Amino acid sequence: HAWIGVRDIWMDYIKPTALRLTLEVLTVLSLVGYAGWAIEILWGAAK
Repeated sequence: HAWIGVRDIWMDYIKPTALRLTLEVLTVLSLVGYAGWAIEILWGAAK
């Protein structure tokens, strides 16, 4: 859900293609990082 919402904001309000692509890549990297962090926290709590 996070990706769809942020992607829609970037597509609607950021018109320069290069800037929009950069923001989309940064968003994907951030979300992947957050997912990895969440997995690390959950697996760490299971110990």
